[in-house]
Amino acid sequence: MPGNPLDSYRKIDPELIKSFENVQGLVLCEGALSQKFKFLIAMAIDVEHGALQGAIALGKRAIALGATKEEIISAALIALPPAGHGVTQVLPAIIESYNG
Repeated sequence: MPGNPLDSYRKIDPELIKSFENVQGLVLCEGALSQKFKFLIAMAIDVEHGALQGAIALGKRAIALGATKEEIISAALIALPPAGHGVTQVLPAIIESYNG
């Protein structure tokens, strides 16, 4: 699924997506934790849940904020204890999507 995973929902309920994006903007803004770190955390959560498209999208946003390939891999591996084998299926796709 190329592009934003929420695009298909945007057609159904644009106001819901707008509200979601507003909350996301508040949560993922600069604060006590850097934006890059917040995106790495969110990416690890998506990895743990097996949400490949979300993990890749969040990883790319972390990369845009300066995350290195090593940071992406390290954050993704944090999901290994709770997710187990699922990480080994998602991690290669995340690494492959990294082009920095």
